[in-house]
Amino acid sequence: MILKEKKETGIVIDTTKGEQKITLVAGIDAGSTETRVSLVNQSDFEELLNPTSSEKTLEVIDAMYVIPSTFAVLEDNREVLPKSVNLTDNYDSTISSVSVAAEKPYIQRHRIIRGQKVKDAVGSVERFLDSSTPKTSNQIFYINVLDSIGYGILQKYSGNIPNSVDLYLCLSVRPNELGVKFKNELMDNLKGTFHFTWNNNKENKVSLEINILFINLTTEPEAQIEGSTAMYDLIVDALSNKQAPLTPEEHAQLQEATTVSEILYEAVPHIHMEGGGSSIGTEYVQIDEQDSPVLMSACSRTFNIGGNYVMRTLKDKLREYKGRMVSDGTAYTALVTGYIKNGRQQDDVLDYVKEVKETIARIIFEKLMHEVIDVNSDIVLTEVGYISMSGRLFSKGENGVSIADYFSDLIHEVSPNTTVIRLPRNFIPQGNALRLLNTYEVFSENN
Repeated sequence: MILKEKKETGIVIDTTKGEQKITLVAGIDAGSTETRVSLVNQSDFEELLNPTSSEKTLEVIDAMYVIPSTFAVLEDNREVLPKSVNLTDNYDSTISSVSVAAEKPYIQRHRIIRGQKVKDAVGSVERFLDSSTPKTSNQIFYINVLDSIGYGILQKYSGNIPNSVDLYLCLSVRPNELGVKFKNELMDNLKGTFHFTWNNNKENKVSLEINILFINLTTEPEAQIEGSTAMYDLIVDALSNKQAPLTPEEHAQLQEATTVSEILYEAVPHIHMEGGGSSIGTEYVQIDEQDSPVLMSACSRTFNIGGNYVMRTLKDKLREYKGRMVSDGTAYTALVTGYIKNGRQQDDVLDYVKEVKETIARIIFEKLMHEVIDVNSDIVLTEVGYISMSGRLFSKGENGVSIADYFSDLIHEVSPNTTVIRLPRNFIPQGNALRLLNTYEVFSENN
């Protein structure tokens, strides 16, 4: 029982319809690269309340459905034939708004294609989230949220797809997007009734009615900490109580989960940084008089530095080396492996990758010091117990080079006893789902 990132490659949806109307809790992380959703129904919730086994409980809450966040809008009804019956080759949906409060809603009626179909549809132009536009004011964000819910339901209920879903939603935005204006805009555009249609073929389209009844908002760092705290605790419990001998990989996972779990449960002030494709979200968690963790809202910050910025910086650096601009694919390969193609050979460009990541780490460090630490008299870096970092931005590629490692060195120059850890998994969707289940009685008889 090893937890790994789940990809939907090879999944084929059974379009058999059920007649039931169901209730779901959805936890969503709508990032710039991927949109992830965790869906919990009544039976899942009962397993969480009264576990049959720690392994089963972990399996229930770890289930997650992922779609690529980039897409194209088709303005016509042309048929784009899929390469296979796999879901990854069949991202073709129509979403429409039936009833929302917004006078000029971001969602009207849109045909959305993703993945392989974008490549196959002549003239289609990919759209993607940027770091400068608030998510709550970005049509792309709303499309990704609704599309991820639709595709998540198709996968969870493959072979028994419901006609209508009552949905209780918890999703994350950037730390600087929790103001009243942003919240009201999101509620007006997302709380209501929508239709999702999967255009898998002309004769057998699948339609769902999605009624979003309740919305709760978190920041990305907040949800990641909550999700990681619960999930690593479950991993430790499941592996510690496993009857069969652990494999070497499971031993390593247990050791990692135990270390992370112990750190996350320490009652000390800490900082979490969530780095994605377009930005970094930062939260400071302090300990109140009851030894409970609470967020210091004055320290919530969003830095407009992400994976896209790293790619642009690396492309500029490689242009100096090659004498010409390199493609996105070449830059990404260099970022992950440290090599780029040169005819039939490979050139070692690891030093350029290291230089870029070290520079980015320095920028992040300076922003943290000046925009979070220095502007708040209640925070002293040497009193911060640990800094946790997660997200694709801080991951290690095949070359073993991580921005988090360079950042850790800079932190230790100022505060040698502050622990810097990198959380290897994205548990934002689970954190959001658990937040809603813990604070709102979705599945109570009176609800």
